[in-house]
This record gives sequence, C-alpha cells and structure tokens, in this order.
Amino acid sequence: MLALEGHAGQVTAVAFSPCGRWLASAGWDGAIRLWERPQYQVRRVIRTPYDHAVTAAFSADSTHLAAGFRNRDGWPHPVNVGNLAWLPVAPRPATNPEAMPYLDTWFALDGARRTAVRRVAPHPLVRDHVAVAGDDHIVRVWDAANRVVAKSYAPRLCWSVTNVRYSATGLLAWLSGPDSRSGQVFLWDGVKRPAESVPLDEENVGSMVFSPDGAKLYLGLTSGKLAEWTPGSSRRPRLASLADVPATDIAAAPDGRSLLIAGEDGIVRLWDVEAWRVRDSFNWRIGTIAAVAVAPDGLTAAAAGDGVVFVWDCDG
Repeated sequence: MLALEGHAGQVTAVAFSPCGRWLASAGWDGAIRLWERPQYQVRRVIRTPYDHAVTAAFSADSTHLAAGFRNRDGWPHPVNVGNLAWLPVAPRPATNPEAMPYLDTWFALDGARRTAVRRVAPHPLVRDHVAVAGDDHIVRVWDAANRVVAKSYAPRLCWSVTNVRYSATGLLAWLSGPDSRSGQVFLWDGVKRPAESVPLDEENVGSMVFSPDGAKLYLGLTSGKLAEWTPGSSRRPRLASLADVPATDIAAAPDGRSLLIAGEDGIVRLWDVEAWRVRDSFNWRIGTIAAVAVAPDGLTAAAAGDGVVFVWDCDG
C-alpha cells in the first residue's frame, strides 16, 4: 500500500488513465496532480487559479484531462474564463508545466450563474467530447477541443445535474437531485428524448457506475443500499444492503466481477457482483473517502482521502 501525499485538504477525485500510465488526483486545494505509474512519482502539480478542483477524468486516448472547478461564492471570475478545463497531459512546449492559465478554462455551464462543475465524463468513443454535470439544470456534452456544445438536454426539472457517467457504448447516465448527495437517475443516448428514467420508486441515488460492458448500471442509494439495473429493462432493480451506509462513489473492476464502493463511514468495500455480497473491506481511518478508482489492469485501486491518496493491490 502507498500513501501519496501532497494535497492540502480533501482529495476530491482520483482517475487512472486508460493507457495505465497515469493516476490523476484533484483536490479541494485547487491543485491537480499527475502521478506516473508504477512508481507513482509525481510528474506534474498543476496549480490552478481556482480555490477548489472538484473533478477530473482522462480522455479515452489518455492524452487529455478534463477538470472541473469552483470558487468561493461571490468570487468575481474574469471575462471569458470559467469552470471547465481540457488539459493536455504532456505540458505544452515553452509553458510552465505547473501552472494552468485562466484562459485554459471556459464556462461549461450557465455563465451568468457562475456555477460549479460537479462531474466530468469524457466520451469513450468520440474524441474530445465531454459530458458535464453542474449546478445549472442542463445536461451538456462539450466538444472540448473547440469549446462548443455538441449536444444538450434540458429536462423539465428544477434540480441540479450532480453526476454524469458514460457506458462503454456511449449511453449517458445522469443524476439530478436537490443536492449533491441524492437524486434520480436518467439515461440518454444523445438522440432520444425524453430521457429514460430508472424505476426506483421513492429511493434516491448518490453515486453510480456502469459495468465495463455497459450492460448493467450500479447505483449507490442514499438509504445505504446497492442497486443493480439493466438499462432498457422493465424489471425492477436488484437491491442489497451496504450496512445502511450511503456510498460516496463506486468504481467497477475491468473484468466486471467486482465493484469498489466508498462509504460515508470512510470504509471502502470490495463487492462481489456474482455472489452479491461484500468480499473484503479497507479502512485506513483517513476521514471521508470522496472517490475511488480501479486501474485498467484491475490489479490496483486508489482512494481519495483527506490530504492523501491511498493506492493498494486489489484482486477485484
């Protein structure tokens, strides 16, 4: 097990690159760190002009990193800059590799509202396309290279979009709710309208992830349950208890046989999908675990704690 230190305060996101070379971490200190595997040497510390880096995820070809930010309420943003960045993993020639200029960002949400980006999801099949979840009420897919909206969906809801996830086939799931901890899940193929909703009755969802093949959608319910649902199915989701602990984040192992589930109690649970039960658990007593990720080889996992990223061998 490795403890990767350097962030000041809560680490908000961790992500492995699809090529397996990099681990990215984003923090409440506003910084993004790139760790090179397998030694996990920190190669770049991208110090952004924002108070908080909230989310980060690699493009499908591992060449870029999408990152979302927020600042203190009432902070006056300069003109033509905003809360989303599309950063090259390799620094541009003749630039400072540890600085992200304001002009490398733009408003990915309603610019007049100065809202925060909560989650980014690069498209698995379409180059430079990134789905963005944020405090306004629209689901947007950006052509990040050209900074134009490629597709958008405006649901008739007054809630924020708090999370987005792509399946391997490009199906987009998004979570909409009154706060960042709860809401309802909808699926959108980018064409069909309205979006399909997941039948969950009165249950609220706090986290979600697709299986690697896109055939299943796993949902962490705020009631402390795990749900498994087949997109397009009329059947009700299969439910199981997670010790009555809501999940803050879920990651799927590449072979589809297990999930990593971070709980609000600070424990990461390894869930056996076939046996439909907890197979192992990890508790490092590092406070809130805001995010978890599994490497493309399925042998290594990472968890985002308070000021530290834990990396460990995982047989998921």
